[in-house]
Amino acid sequence: MRYFSILLCWMTSVFYILPIHSQTLCANGKGHEVIAPNGKTYCLGQIGLNWWSAHAWCDAIGMTLVTLAEDCDCSGDTCDISANCSNLKGLVNINTTSGNSDIWTNSFVANDAKQAYYVYTRDGRIVKQTKTTSYPLPLCKPK
Repeated sequence: MRYFSILLCWMTSVFYILPIHSQTLCANGKGHEVIAPNGKTYCLGQIGLNWWSAHAWCDAIGMTLVTLAEDCDCSGDTCDISANCSNLKGLVNINTTSGNSDIWTNSFVANDAKQAYYVYTRDGRIVKQTKTTSYPLPLCKPK
C-alpha cells in the first residue's frame, strides 16, 4: 500500500503514526484520506474553515460532515460538551495550513442556531463554538 503522508496521533502520552492512503475518497485532492482510531475512513481537509464552508466542502465531494451520534459513539443528551469523542481522539493532521487538530461536526447546539460542535482531537474533547469560527477542519464521511 502506498502512503502519501503520515499522521501523528496523540494517545495516552505516546505518538502513533497513522497512514494516509490514496486520494480516492478525497476526489478533489484537497484533503487526505485518513483512518481514525475508530477504524473508519474519512476525508480530512487541509485548511481551517468556518462551519458553513466546511459543510459545503464535504458536500462538494459527495460527502457529509461527521456527527457526534454516529462517529463519536454517543447518543441523544450524552452528545454535548460533557462527552468525550474517544473514536476520533488522536487524529491530528500535520499537513494543514493552520496546524490545528479541531474538526467540525454536523451536530448543532440545541436552541442555538449560531453554534455547532467540534472535536478537539488531541484529547477527544467535544466543544461548542460559533459557526463563524474558521480554524476547525472539515472531517467528511460518505453520505
